[in-house]
Parts: sequence; structure tokens; C-alpha cells
Amino acid sequence: MFKSYRRLLLTPLALAACSDETTGPSRPTPPRGIVVLHAVGALKGLTVGDTNSAGARVALPPEFDAGGMRLQSDTVLTASSSWGTNKLYVVALPGGAVREVEMPMNANAAGAVLTRGFQGSRVAVALRSTGRVALIAFDAAGMPTTTQLAGVGRCPSDLAMHAGALWVVDYNAACDADYRSLGDSRLIRVTSGAAARDTVALPGVSNASSIMVDGDVAYIASLGVADYSRFPAVTFVSPGAVTVVNLRTRAVLGRVALPAGTNGASLSRGEDGNFYVGAYLNTSFEQGVFRIDPRAMSGNSTASAPLRFLSTQGTPVACSGATADASGRRIYCVLNQGASQTAAVVVFDAATLTEVRRFNTGGTGAVGIALR
Repeated sequence: MFKSYRRLLLTPLALAACSDETTGPSRPTPPRGIVVLHAVGALKGLTVGDTNSAGARVALPPEFDAGGMRLQSDTVLTASSSWGTNKLYVVALPGGAVREVEMPMNANAAGAVLTRGFQGSRVAVALRSTGRVALIAFDAAGMPTTTQLAGVGRCPSDLAMHAGALWVVDYNAACDADYRSLGDSRLIRVTSGAAARDTVALPGVSNASSIMVDGDVAYIASLGVADYSRFPAVTFVSPGAVTVVNLRTRAVLGRVALPAGTNGASLSRGEDGNFYVGAYLNTSFEQGVFRIDPRAMSGNSTASAPLRFLSTQGTPVACSGATADASGRRIYCVLNQGASQTAAVVVFDAATLTEVRRFNTGGTGAVGIALR
């Protein structure tokens, strides 16, 4: 049996700041601050600070187990699975006020997005195990109401808004059982006033897990396939990839695969316009980050070697995720250190990939980083 590895790369997230319908690069000004999500180990939650030091921490429960976050309009969205707290967390920045929304039982929530009124909702959440999407509205007192959309794929994993419609990424696997693949992944379009669904096939794409939208173009990260049937022996069958789709024409424009022998793909858009894609580089689960220029993503190609970050001592730094500022001069990565998974942000010179500074975040097991 083949299935994708379920650690930090399953859920969407480690996403860069984005607006309702675009995740394009910001204007070339210094970032206001940094947000890091921690979901492994003893100190889970968000760290919100400037780009030189850790700031305030927003604590989340010990059972919290999200794989990442979406930072959108100064709001953090992150969802914990049915094996965790089974809740969506909506965190307002910079103050860190938290709203918790209970998800349907055994739904196994994944990606979330601000909808800005789609069918009366404020937030949509992908529910992997039930093949549905939760639409959440808040009343004047802040109390949530949840309705559900069906007909959105076998295993919805992430969502995005475009031109007033909700686009759902279908992982297309038996996510209510053993995560057995049921075929190629796909995109499903849901309009506010119609019951019919539009489907865009993603030929050759296995285990699509997240989506980012820039204008009319969507970038879909897929994990690839790994074989754990003889665990602890593991085989990476196929690598992760980023697939490009024009949502207005429904055309698949191209795909960049990560190199053979790797697996997973956590997608982040730097403010410099590049994508920073985290992956496992080998079956020892060494982590690395690939930088991909979206201007070179037409047709099918393979990403070049991962970025080789170096510490101030000249030793390799194994980042689990990264992003960059709008100037293109600095890359910010998250590093989990030692058995306790103590998390740090390491800042690198983008040209030389050498360390400029680092600081501990005050949390453990970082799974996402974004600039704001």
C-alpha cells in the first residue's frame, strides 16, 4: 500500500501572507513582523514578533496538531485534526485574540480560507474524512454557525477564493480510512448560487494538498507518493510538485516536480515573488527548501537543487520551511533543534545563503512561517 507521509507536510500551510483572492508579492517595503506556528512538542501556539526577535506568544492547547496556517488580511487560520482538538482557530493580529470553532465530529479538518461572504460565510474549512467543506458565519456577538457543502471531492484538503467562487483542492484519497489513492487529484469549483460543480482534472498529480492563487493563476502543491508498507523501511516512489492552473480558462499551464528521491511539498510564497517549497530530501527525513521562480513554471520541468543554507560557523542548516522579504535580500527560515524540537528563526543573506542572525521563537516544533 502506498500513501503519503503524514508528518509536517500533509496540511497546507506554511503559507505566506495573502489576500482574499491573490497571494502575489507585496510592495517592496520592509515586513512589519513575522508569524511562526508551532504544533509539535511541549510549547504549541503562535509567535508574533518583529523580524529580529521573538515577540508575544499565543498559546494553543497541548492536543493542537495542525500542519500549518494561512495568514490572510492579518488573520491567521489554522485547523487541528480530529485526532487533536478538532477545532478551527481564527487569530486576529497583532493582538492575538483567538476564536475557536468546533468542527463536525470525525471530519478531520485541513486547510481554511477567508471567504468574505460566500454563501453568507466568513471562513471555509476543508473536511478531509467526510468529503465536505464547512462554511462558518459569525453573528454580531461572535458566535459561530456552521453549514456544510457536499459534492466537493473525495478528500478536500485546501481551498481558495477566485472571482467570487470557492475552489476546492481534492486530495482524492480514502482519507476516512487508509489514505489509499483513488486517482489523480483535481480542483472543484463551487459557485455561490448554483448546485452544479466544475471540475479541473490534474493529470499525473498525486496527493494535492494546498493551493495559492495569484490573479487568475493557481499554484497547487502535491506531496507525491511514498511507500510505508514495510516501515521503518520507507521508499519515496514519486516526488512532490507544484502544478500551475489558469482558473479562468481551466487550463493546466505546467508543473515543476521536485527532484527524484524527495517527497512532500509545503508551499510558501515569499514577498520577493518566489516560491519556497519545503520537502523531505531523503528517506532519513532530512528537510530542505527549494526556491522556484513562478516565471519559469510554464511547461513541465524539474526544480534545481535545494538551497544550501550555512550557519555563521559554515555548517549546513536544515530548514523545514522558509519565506523571503520583498527586497529579495533576506530569507527567513524555521529550524527545529534537538529532541525537544526547540524552534528558531534563522535569517539568511539571499545571495550567499549564509546566516545573518537567529533567534529562538519560544515555541517547539515549528510548522509554518510567514511575514506580515
